[in-house]
Amino acid sequence: MVNCTYDYIPDCRKTSMTSLRTPEEVRYEFVKRGQSIAEWARINNFSVTLVYQILADSRKAVRGQSHNIAVALGMKEGQEGSVEDLPFPGRKAVEINKLKEK
Repeated sequence: MVNCTYDYIPDCRKTSMTSLRTPEEVRYEFVKRGQSIAEWARINNFSVTLVYQILADSRKAVRGQSHNIAVALGMKEGQEGSVEDLPFPGRKAVEINKLKEK
């Protein structure tokens, strides 16, 4: 799971956002708070380049760190995390369950 500091972007962790932010709204929020995008990215352990690509719409936020960035910025609904955090069992979990049944 990605550890992020959300104090700089209000209401990012809402489970159901009423409206998603546009890249322009996110940039305005940074200007309003007097914080650079790069600083926010470093504080939250995100790639600075990737954050700028997400805000420029030159990178789709489908999975991985780009997805987590978009969720943290309030540009996309969803959960942060990795495949290991998903509720369905992977191959290893299935193998372990088979061993337990024997």
